[in-house]
Amino acid sequence: MTLMQLFNDMKDYYPGKGCRCYAHGENECACPNVDWTDPEVYELREQLEALKLEKDALWVKTQEDEREINDLRDINKQLREKLTNYLEAFVRFNKDIEVFRLEVS
Repeated sequence: MTLMQLFNDMKDYYPGKGCRCYAHGENECACPNVDWTDPEVYELREQLEALKLEKDALWVKTQEDEREINDLRDINKQLREKLTNYLEAFVRFNKDIEVFRLEVS
């Protein structure tokens, strides 16, 4: 039984439900299989499970985002290297043109 099913079954739950010895608490009860857990504990457990799932989903998303950022960094680095190579070639070309102009004139 999952916590959610248990929670749905607990709509009319109260601590000590099923006790037939009229005890005021778990320490006084002699009845077998009686749950004295406060309903709030079950609610908090359900919230905890939901938060754990949310945390795990966020962790996975963070890992995916980090991979994407790293991929984009690699692409950026490659593009910068290409740009540097093109600029160097452009500068060499301009120097060659200047040398040609000097030779022609």
